[in-house]
Amino acid sequence: NLQHPADADDRWPWKLKLYTLRPFEVRIDEEPLDYDGKARTRPLALLKLLAAQSGGPIAITRVTDWLWPDQDPAQARGSFDVTASRLRGMLRHKEALAIGEGKVALDAHLVWVDTRAFVETARRCSDPLQTAAKRSQSVLFHRLTDLYRQPFLQLDEEEPWTVEARTRYAALLNTAIEALARAAEADGQRDEAAWMRERASVAQSPEARLRLIVNR
Repeated sequence: NLQHPADADDRWPWKLKLYTLRPFEVRIDEEPLDYDGKARTRPLALLKLLAAQSGGPIAITRVTDWLWPDQDPAQARGSFDVTASRLRGMLRHKEALAIGEGKVALDAHLVWVDTRAFVETARRCSDPLQTAAKRSQSVLFHRLTDLYRQPFLQLDEEEPWTVEARTRYAALLNTAIEALARAAEADGQRDEAAWMRERASVAQSPEARLRLIVNR
């Protein structure tokens, strides 16, 4: 297997790619996963929950609290074990789902998750050393907005964990873009800073997106 570079994005041939900040998509060995079939509902929910937590690791007890809140701990753990096994089979790379020490995660060496990449990029946006140069501001801005194209799992039914993740990622987007806008203002780029702030609202609503297109 190829060892991915530290800054590898979704152009790298990852074993698995997971998109949740745009229309939901799973790609396995560059091929889209077929989601049809009721048997895949729970495994997909586990996969999405891991994306909600940037790929994990997450304590299995938290997973069972979210996905099987009405079951007692022993039943919920059994449900988790069955679901995890089905998910591994569905992904065709068993090692992509790492389970151990009471936690579960998507292996960062094999799986690219857009939420994990988004969080890492957003953190760089708030680092003055990363945003000192004008070119760096532009690169980070375009990378950030390429990753965050719409709210987390926008078309999914609302669950407590999806709402929490959607709110958290939206707030992180706003914070990161505000940091970039302030850096642009410090360099005298007030128009660019205003454009960045307007772009922050685009990912939040269709109305803001239409307004931005008209005014650009």
